[in-house]
Amino acid sequence: MQWKVVTIITLWVAAMETKGTFEIRELKEDEPIAQITLGPARVIQTYKTFIHIVRLDEYVKSVDHLQQTLKTIQEDSETKDLVRALQNKLDLVKGRMETISPRKRSRRGLINGLGSVVKAITGNLDAEDADKLEQEIRRVQEEEKRLNEEIGSRQNMDNRFIIMFRNLTQHINEEQVRVNSFISSYKNGISKTFVEEDKRIYRIEYIDRISITIDMIAMNLNEVTESLLLARVGIIPKFILNKEESRRITQNLEDQRVQILSEEHMYEFLELKAIMNGTDIIFSLSLPIFKKEMYLLKRILPLPINKTEFVIAPNFVAYNNNKMYYYKDKCQQIRELYTCKNDKSVKRINEGCLRNLVNGEATECETKDIGLRREIFEPEKGYIAIFNGEKVRIQTDCGHEEIFSGSAMIIFNDCATVVNNIQYEAVEQLEVGHMKLEIPQVAFLKKNRTTQELGVHELRMEDIKTNLEIGRMRAGMTIQTTTTYAALGVLLVGAICTVYLSRKTTIYATTTSNPTSTSPPTFVPTIPPLWSVAQTEGGGVTTSASILTLAPPKPPRLA
Repeated sequence: MQWKVVTIITLWVAAMETKGTFEIRELKEDEPIAQITLGPARVIQTYKTFIHIVRLDEYVKSVDHLQQTLKTIQEDSETKDLVRALQNKLDLVKGRMETISPRKRSRRGLINGLGSVVKAITGNLDAEDADKLEQEIRRVQEEEKRLNEEIGSRQNMDNRFIIMFRNLTQHINEEQVRVNSFISSYKNGISKTFVEEDKRIYRIEYIDRISITIDMIAMNLNEVTESLLLARVGIIPKFILNKEESRRITQNLEDQRVQILSEEHMYEFLELKAIMNGTDIIFSLSLPIFKKEMYLLKRILPLPINKTEFVIAPNFVAYNNNKMYYYKDKCQQIRELYTCKNDKSVKRINEGCLRNLVNGEATECETKDIGLRREIFEPEKGYIAIFNGEKVRIQTDCGHEEIFSGSAMIIFNDCATVVNNIQYEAVEQLEVGHMKLEIPQVAFLKKNRTTQELGVHELRMEDIKTNLEIGRMRAGMTIQTTTTYAALGVLLVGAICTVYLSRKTTIYATTTSNPTSTSPPTFVPTIPPLWSVAQTEGGGVTTSASILTLAPPKPPRLA
């Protein structure tokens, strides 16, 4: 017996020792990315829409009929309390109808799966919202018309939800006819052949039937109200679909190679919107139609190259051998399958680079330099990324503790981990067992740095550099302006001096003439003669007019 106890204790201790796993994968400075395979994924191509309509005016008519019926019931000591109880129940039904009915301003509201407010009830629509909702209502009306055509050609499901409510209102109206007929005959004395005991029994029976009718209306209004509330959080209430509809939707998903495990599993694929249109509540259920190809969803994690550079990449990719879809946020997970919306994909960048990196092939990639940044974060459950860490304290309940510096990926399962006093929740192996960390080894990576991401420090340094450049430019402009004005001043002074010095100077001379003789006036031509002769008369230099056309005289010969 003792050896059995020892064996059990030994096995238990061994199990405890092997409970969790913990690993630190140190990163090299030339490793460009890490990828975590999350699981299989399908990309949604379009939706098939089903319309369910609840007509509130039919309920209003039924409640009004019941109100009139209660007024016609003859009250006595036995029925007084019963009628009062029925009136209280009917008042509750009226209150519920007022809650879900649109206001008198007849504005329309929309509840979608993301939790938008029913603005028809709150009555605070603006013009932009009204336009959007009008477009949404028109779209739903077109889908309803298309759905009706498909129903007529037996290409889609029968809208049994509408038929159910029509049957309900028809049943209520028939009950009203029966009750009113009984009350009328009772008042007119036609039923005098009945003994008083039978009258009392029939009277109580019809009061019970009125009570059951009110309960049916209340139950259906509760379901409608619950559907409106659940639509705000994207949950599909089960009573919207009957068994036949559920079966056909399940078959549609399985035809698309989606394995459905249960009815609850099927409901997770549907999306619900509720629209208030007049007195009608329109429930729009969308069934995804997937692309035929299968994909793998991967978390892409760019690693610090030489501590500062990172490959430009999206957060998530849906990947197969032929195509990649880029996503900023993780796709919706339904059990083991991820469903990715086509309209949520982001711009494709570095596509050839990423495909080669995933396959571990040499490539050329666009990178960005963000400077030396120290980060510790959890990209996925069970993984911790440390970038450029310095004396990072790591503690676990798996018996591992150390001080780490550098860049690394921590992988842990069933093992609570504390990094720099921040605790990360222990994840069970079943939750992360399908996820796999891969760091492709690339033989050659050519970096083409096209962008630089600036942090607060970098922005501050850039601001200082910019201010210094502006100061230098201002000083240079001041010097240039001063030099320009000085040069202009020098040029102006030089021009003035040049003009002043180059002006023509006229010299006037006085001559002493013989008082006894007078010279004839001389004529000075404007054009000087070809052979002018200078004569000295007195102290001046003049030109003789009599020899303008004569050659100069020959000098006298010497004797």
